[in-house]
Amino acid sequence: MSDQTKQAHHDHLNGVYNGHAVIIPPPPQQSCYQSPPKRQCCVVNTLMIKVIVGFGIGFTIPLLIFYLSAGPTDVKFYVVAANLTQFDLNYNNNNNGNTLNYNLSLSMAVENPNKKIGIYYDMLGATASYKRERFSWASLPSFYQGHKNTTNLRLNFRGQSLIVLDQSDVSKFNSEKNTGVYYIDVKLYGRMRFKIGSIKTRRVEPEIQCNLRIPLASINGTLARAGRFESTMCDVYY
Repeated sequence: MSDQTKQAHHDHLNGVYNGHAVIIPPPPQQSCYQSPPKRQCCVVNTLMIKVIVGFGIGFTIPLLIFYLSAGPTDVKFYVVAANLTQFDLNYNNNNNGNTLNYNLSLSMAVENPNKKIGIYYDMLGATASYKRERFSWASLPSFYQGHKNTTNLRLNFRGQSLIVLDQSDVSKFNSEKNTGVYYIDVKLYGRMRFKIGSIKTRRVEPEIQCNLRIPLASINGTLARAGRFESTMCDVYY
């Protein structure tokens, strides 16, 4: 390398102007778009949460006050009378089941103790079972029950049915036959709606379980040796 070239290179490194134009690139331009500050997003989200919570409280509190003022109480179901004139079991040794002949009628009372709540019974049906084996089914007409009202219902189960009982259940049947009292389960299924003023709720489908101890009566309706049927309150499950 010549002395002149070395001198030019030295001057360039020391920043000495040697008569040639030095082009300095312009600084990069910033974008005109700026993302919104995070604080504004937090303020908007907080405001939306406050609006939602406020709306929920404003809707819930009046509804709760109205609900408490109505003073809701569970509907009560009673079996007040039972008449069992036939309950005969014909054994089948072929394990194909046992034939049950039955004739049972029940009188029920449905009590609505609420002062401001009416009830629509859109559908109501009942099954009768013995030792977990269903042997009959009955339907009831739909109806409306006003507040502070008791409605009387009548259920009739009559016919013949094939049920499967194991040896233990057959032994229990024979024991009950000797005492003249049979343990029969009646279950009601329903579709109900509640009416509070002009407001009607959605349908609920409760199950009403009645575990009954029913004495056998003679054909002419006279009492057997087991005595009278005792009124029984049913369990209601929503």
